Amino acid sequence: MNKQTRFRLQEDEIEILQSYRAIKLESNGLGLDDADVKHGWLKSKNASLFFKNPNFRESEETNYKELQEAILNDIREFKPEYPTIFRNPSTDGHLK
Repeated sequence: MNKQTRFRLQEDEIEILQSYRAIKLESNGLGLDDADVKHGWLKSKNASLFFKNPNFRESEETNYKELQEAILNDIREFKPEYPTIFRNPSTDGHLK
């Protein structure tokens, strides 16, 4: 039988631990594997902390170059047509 180590934590350390557990629960609750979460923010009334997930693993399926090219092609294809607005030249000296 393994002897379990019991750690004494300060109140702020307990809050951080619970926040990390919340990340795991929230990501799993949304149907995401917590290893797919690259980074995030932990926010509380006392602090705002940025974290990087040490368990994050880059997906081999994600090809950012293909995604970038697809987005750029969509942008190039989107060409809205706007009517030309013709205006009479103003003779008022305040508009020059």
